[in-house]
Amino acid sequence: MSNTSLRHRIISAATLAVGAGAIAVGTLAMAPAADAQVFNAQAFQQSCEQHPELYADGATRGVYYMRQNNVDREHVCDAYDMNGKLLGRTISVEYGWYIKHPPVDRATTPPVIKK
Repeated sequence: MSNTSLRHRIISAATLAVGAGAIAVGTLAMAPAADAQVFNAQAFQQSCEQHPELYADGATRGVYYMRQNNVDREHVCDAYDMNGKLLGRTISVEYGWYIKHPPVDRATTPPVIKK
């Protein structure tokens, strides 16, 4: 085998290995993204309700809720003092959530099957 042929084989093998590695890294980087989003929403709710002082100084009660803003889903934490005064509002947004998760058409009823 000539040096040129050997060099081409080594370059081809290296290119293939780098390409496969890039695909594997890309897959690993993208795979947990959806799960991480869900986990963050759950952690946000839990910390809002159990530790409202993290969201506003003097807060003793945290109220978590979700709301729709066009195509975005917003996770909201309202922090209140012991007299019920709103001290602060923190919003975490999932951009384009309602594009990725369109609403289910509930107007359609299944057919009735008679025997």
